[in-house]
Amino acid sequence: MKKLFILRHAETEFPKGTGDHDRTLTNKGEEKAVMLGKVMKDNALYPDYAICSTATRTRQTLENVAHSLPAFEQDFQDDIYHASMEDLLSAVQNLPEERSAVLVVGHNPSIFGLAATLSEKGDLNLIKNLFKGYHPGSLTVIDADIKSWADLMPSKTRITDLLLPQNDYSKI
Repeated sequence: MKKLFILRHAETEFPKGTGDHDRTLTNKGEEKAVMLGKVMKDNALYPDYAICSTATRTRQTLENVAHSLPAFEQDFQDDIYHASMEDLLSAVQNLPEERSAVLVVGHNPSIFGLAATLSEKGDLNLIKNLFKGYHPGSLTVIDADIKSWADLMPSKTRITDLLLPQNDYSKI
C-alpha cells in the first residue's frame, strides 16, 4: 500500500514587477500552510518524501507544512512548475519503490487534475467536495493498493481524505 498527498501551493501575492516563478505566499498563505502541517501531524499524515516545483510559492508552502512534521527528504524539480497532469502522474510513477508516502506540491490546473484523476473511488462526500474547487492550500490524500509506484493508476486508488483551507482544514 502506498499513500500519496497532493497539495496545491498556498495563497500567493501578485506583486508588480515579480515574475510568476518568484511569487511569494501571503501572510495568510503562510499561516494556512503552517496550520495544514499541524493538522497533518495531528492525523498522522506523514510523508517520507516530497517532490515539489521550484517556484518560490511551492517551496514556501512545503517549508511551512514540513515544519510540524517529522523530517523527510525533499526534491525540488523544475519540471513540476509547468507540468501537465500526465507529467505529474509520470513523475510519481517513476518514484523509487522504497518510498511509501509521497507529497507532491504543485500548481493548478495540473495538481487538481492529478487529484481528480486518482479520486474516482472512495468516499462520495470527499469526491463531491474535491470538485467544488481546488483552492490554494488544498490537500488530497490518496491510498493506492500497489507495491510499486510504476503501477499507480486510477483503478488502484481511492481518496481517503481532503483537507481544505477555506474550512481551516477541519474534517468534511
